[in-house]
Amino acid sequence: MWTEAVVVLGAMPTDQLTAMLRSTPPQHAAGLLIAMRTDRVAVLLASLDPPDLARILAAADPEHRAALVALLDVERFAPVLAAMSKQQAVELLAVLSEKQTVAVLAALPPNWITVLLTAMPTEMQDQMLAVMPPQETAAHRLGMYRIHVGWALNRTAAKVTWITGDQTADLLVDAHGWAVVVAIRYLEHGQLTSRELVAGPAVVHGVAVSGTLIVTNTPLSDDVIRYRRRAAQGPPVDVVTWRDRDDDGALHRATVGLVHAAGVMRGSGRAHSG
Repeated sequence: MWTEAVVVLGAMPTDQLTAMLRSTPPQHAAGLLIAMRTDRVAVLLASLDPPDLARILAAADPEHRAALVALLDVERFAPVLAAMSKQQAVELLAVLSEKQTVAVLAALPPNWITVLLTAMPTEMQDQMLAVMPPQETAAHRLGMYRIHVGWALNRTAAKVTWITGDQTADLLVDAHGWAVVVAIRYLEHGQLTSRELVAGPAVVHGVAVSGTLIVTNTPLSDDVIRYRRRAAQGPPVDVVTWRDRDDDGALHRATVGLVHAAGVMRGSGRAHSG
């Protein structure tokens, strides 16, 4: 009976069958597509709008999803992924062959790829990065690090705003009513040196900044440590290593330390002016 029903459905005009697939529960629609001839399925996939296609692919089991995705034109992936949740998009990417992965990644905007990479399990993330050119891999690792630092600062109960158009700072942090700029320095190799320590702007979005926090993924070199000691006599600047959640405490302490240092400096300034 099921085979006969599939044959009958397969003979329906494309527009009628497409309308039926849209109104059918997505898991059932995926089963119908899998049961049809490959050439017919390819035509139907091309006729479905991205939101409908996303709904059906998200409901399919991994094996059926892989079979359907194999018939999907590469240029359809971006609008389909855009219609999915981040987790659904990751699950779709997980069933791609290496050849498909290369083609799809080449067609996606770089910022989408970075966001999706942050949602992937580590093993899948490494597989995706392995098929990219080295320069793109480095750019995405930096992008992921920036996102994770932003999340870590949010976990400290600080209000975090991204800064655009500034080469010296990435984030503005409102901590306890004080504004601190955060400059992210991610390195693939080696250690951060004092040459890379540039204080952020004094005013961001019309807000006076109390200090600069430089965040890096590498251990601090001796000259950076010496720089921190010298910086204590000038505008508040601090440097901290952050690699994962285990370093959240150090990040929080450094932010609070800058706020405290700014308060001390302002208090000292008022005393001298009096």
